[in-house]
Amino acid sequence: MDGDKISSVGRGFFTAHGHLKSKEELKLDQRNQTQNSNNSSSAVNQLSGGRVSDVFNSLKTSFLSQANDFISVANRDRKNLKKARSIVKRQLKTARALKDAIKSGDQESADKLRSELQNLSEKRTELAASIKDDNLASAGQRVKNFNRGNKQLGILQLKPVSFAESTKLQLNTKKEVNNFIAELKDDRDTIKSQLNDLRKVRRELKGFIKQTRQALDSLQSGVIDSFGQATATANSISQAITNSGAQALLAHNLSEESVQALLG
Repeated sequence: MDGDKISSVGRGFFTAHGHLKSKEELKLDQRNQTQNSNNSSSAVNQLSGGRVSDVFNSLKTSFLSQANDFISVANRDRKNLKKARSIVKRQLKTARALKDAIKSGDQESADKLRSELQNLSEKRTELAASIKDDNLASAGQRVKNFNRGNKQLGILQLKPVSFAESTKLQLNTKKEVNNFIAELKDDRDTIKSQLNDLRKVRRELKGFIKQTRQALDSLQSGVIDSFGQATATANSISQAITNSGAQALLAHNLSEESVQALLG
């Protein structure tokens, strides 16, 4: 028997020297094939369940790190705007009460309310200064170009928070108080508009994060499925060859039965 033929059948019922294998040798071959198949499956499962997950988790973390500074600025802006809204709301309530006190001629109540408005004005001045400092500190973090791989998701921008100290007004007459109330209403509307703009930016950012997570999860699932399919195919081929015997190793002698086993 020539070398090529011996090499071909040496993996089936015959040894490399052309002798018929013993029952023990055939059992040993089958155990080796099963062990190799299990080792292959284990390696693939380890890759799909471990390394692949690590890689994709790293990609998710990398994308989220792009947004960290931007998110911090957005959170600080929202906190400052809510503080500003609270102060303006208290100023409006107190100014309306002062208007009623002046109208009714209750000087004692009017003086007390003016004192309360003075305290609120001081708190507002402190907050306005703090917001100004925050705007300055975050100047380089308010525009962010978000990318996922080579794909640009969009550019998001956070406008600096606008909030000034109260205008110095004399609040001795009903007209002066009315003018002050009108200014406070404008302040309230400006704060509301800024909060709405901030919500829109935060929604867009959440959308970018959601899109990225979904895209990476889908891709990760596809990669793991591909590994799983490859493992299943390899195991099917191995089993089909084992079930078909040595002749299945020779392409020109592949039986219809072994082909059906591969397709199944």
